[in-house]
Amino acid sequence: MERIKKTDSRKVLQTKNRIKEVFLELCAEKPLDKISIKELTALAQINRSTFYAHFHDIYDLKDQVAADFSRTMRERIFPVIIDIASGVDFTENSYQIIDVYEQYRTFFRAFLLTNRDEQLVDSVKETARETLLQRFAGMGVEPPQHLEYMLEYLLGAQLALLARWVGEPEPPPVEELVALVKRLNFQGPVHCLFGV
Repeated sequence: MERIKKTDSRKVLQTKNRIKEVFLELCAEKPLDKISIKELTALAQINRSTFYAHFHDIYDLKDQVAADFSRTMRERIFPVIIDIASGVDFTENSYQIIDVYEQYRTFFRAFLLTNRDEQLVDSVKETARETLLQRFAGMGVEPPQHLEYMLEYLLGAQLALLARWVGEPEPPPVEELVALVKRLNFQGPVHCLFGV
């Protein structure tokens, strides 16, 4: 009986993931309000009833996809970025960032370009803020003055850079993008532009 449950739950997870993948592909190509359940289920090769067993509607699906992304950022990316900022070797940690950039490339194209979602952008910023505040508290350190401005500058720039990268027909390899982000973050944009 337990084996059947594990198999069933694995199939359910595979089905949900397939629906999410197809949804992201569609979102990267057209506005959210132009995506129908009929089109989505046909491309995912599932019945409409299967879709509705997992999601209420397209917007519920979008919310779940966004929640998955936020969880990944909170668990995998922000801790790495904080470690790098604390002096941990960038090269060693950059592979985790590269992996997430590659894994979420379609997501970035869908929600930073085609269906720009300011609520999602704000959610990412809030997740980063919470992660940083927890780190400061854990270290017994007061957050720096003007933290909100610093985060807005850093995260706004990072997200704009990602949007540019996923929007280009022939973007640079992700390794180059990560190296550029490192230079911009540690040397500053003015230094990178003018060498001053």
